Amino acid sequence: MLVASFQVSENVKHGNYIGYHPDGSVFEESTYLKGEVHGIRSLYYEGAKKIQTVETYEHGVMSGLFEEYHFNGQVSFTGLYVDNAMDGVWKKYNESGQLLEEVSFRDSEENGPFKEYHLNGQGAAEGAYLNGDHEHGPLKMYDDQGQLIKEMNCDRGICRTV
Repeated sequence: MLVASFQVSENVKHGNYIGYHPDGSVFEESTYLKGEVHGIRSLYYEGAKKIQTVETYEHGVMSGLFEEYHFNGQVSFTGLYVDNAMDGVWKKYNESGQLLEEVSFRDSEENGPFKEYHLNGQGAAEGAYLNGDHEHGPLKMYDDQGQLIKEMNCDRGICRTV
């Protein structure tokens, strides 16, 4: 059974790389430059050549666009990596392509503003995180018509209604 095919130069992977699932379908397509992943790395669902994940590398370091897909082809997550760490605004979508959440990251931790959405597209919550999944500062929650229903003040994940 073929597990992977790749080229070697000076005893390291160099060039196109294809990895396979146990059923023989393609698992991964990427490019290596002197032994390090460089450029776009695509991962596929088993049994079908449907993209599951697209990652961007610079000389073995995740740096650039990251996208993950639902099996139906809709984007499920998207964001950026900087030096192997999640950075900037990441977005989460449902299988229908509707935006569910936007969260700011720094060094792979939730840090900064976030927004959550109802299925009808109206805002559900907005606030900010500090050093991980800890709400910090004002937190507002809305009903599915966009009406403010609750305001809280949060201190590192401990929230009190205003």
